[in-house]
Amino acid sequence: MLDIFGSGEQLPLLRKWIFDPLEPYRIRVNALRVATRFGLTLSGQEFVQLCGSPGQGEALAPDLLVLFDYARLESFDDVMKEALLHLTPLERSRHLRDPCHVPQPPELDAWLFEQWYQCDRHLLVAQDEGLSEGEECNVTVAFVQRARPAAWRLLREWSERLSEARMERLLVRLKGRHHEDVVRLANASKAFHDFAARRLLLPLDALLAHWGEEELLRRLDRVVQAANVACTVPHQLVARPTFFARAVELLGEWEVARRRVLYRRLCDFDMAADVRFDLYKQLREKDPAAAARWGLVAWRYPDNADLLRQILMNVVARAPVAEDRPVLLAALRESDERMQFLAVSALLSLGESGPGWVDRLHSLSHSENPSVRGLALAGLVQQGQREGLESQHGVGRSDAVDALSRRGTDEDLSLLLEMRLEGKASQAVDNHLRHHLARHEGKPVTDWPPRNTSDGWCEVCLMYE
Repeated sequence: MLDIFGSGEQLPLLRKWIFDPLEPYRIRVNALRVATRFGLTLSGQEFVQLCGSPGQGEALAPDLLVLFDYARLESFDDVMKEALLHLTPLERSRHLRDPCHVPQPPELDAWLFEQWYQCDRHLLVAQDEGLSEGEECNVTVAFVQRARPAAWRLLREWSERLSEARMERLLVRLKGRHHEDVVRLANASKAFHDFAARRLLLPLDALLAHWGEEELLRRLDRVVQAANVACTVPHQLVARPTFFARAVELLGEWEVARRRVLYRRLCDFDMAADVRFDLYKQLREKDPAAAARWGLVAWRYPDNADLLRQILMNVVARAPVAEDRPVLLAALRESDERMQFLAVSALLSLGESGPGWVDRLHSLSHSENPSVRGLALAGLVQQGQREGLESQHGVGRSDAVDALSRRGTDEDLSLLLEMRLEGKASQAVDNHLRHHLARHEGKPVTDWPPRNTSDGWCEVCLMYE
């Protein structure tokens, strides 16, 4: 509760709990986390004081590095430096490899990096240390700290002689959010450039310059086929290509590949459904209208039923767009109640209206499936017809809540409040009301649907201890 409603005024009380060895460990560590959020900083001596085996004396964490994830150091002093020097090179480098969640004084990171650069990186690969992971650790530190010129210089130098396995692991770290670093390192290292080209991780224009159009198309198709084999062979005996997702991105990005590879494999019944699903997601991201046209044609073939159900459940219904409307209307005509439910949910999100829609909702409001019935009733409420809703005591109620909250007009929110006060809705509606109250007050809110407002495992821990 202090985490949610407290402030810096509670710091003395929280500090008392943190350093009281008679308090339960969970109370103390949660008090430290909350106090840190309110601005508490600890001296080097206090950090050392809280380190050791939890449960023994005042100790809260087994070592300094764990404590850095909970507490903020006031300043980097001689006591902290001495404590760090008592750690092993591997332990010190761990802080550089896995930066802590709580911001620390920049002097701490600067000292640790200089210690690693001048001394620890040599000790990590020294024969007498016997650390098989020493080289891997050094490469990881250089990668994480690559914003530092010295670390980038080492990373570029080491990439020329890394084994293929280590090069692969480095690429795994660099891909995704760090795609620009792949390009940067590829431009600085020929060995890395060639390896990244083989894994198709360079930008499209660079890949075309390296392979040529026909060879690049062949390689993209080969990755898709390899993913199909991995999905087909039982017991996961064959691993999926590591960078399959990047190949799929290229298939969507490059119009020639979309036409000559993606469309062909998406329509291939011999291709695993999971692979076709990924291809569909990419097509929908790049060209929603084309994805909808494919979906309408796919409905004609019974062998596509499972794939279309997966697409509707995991893509279209979660984030429907206007281009999906024809596919959703086709799904609504299915006898499968799960398909009907997903289609109605998505169409409600898109603001479907009209006499035909209202007639269909009236029909679905008598469905034997309570979820379909509740969602249809919510749709009727959106169309201004509340009569059926009042007679449904709790059936499909969460669907109605979601639909009303998603639209979010004053009238809808008034109905939500009435439902809550009359006991016709569970406490789950409270998060919706909090979300819209904050929105009306001009406070920052996340996108719909609203999430639980508590932000910590600490509340759960305390509640169920």
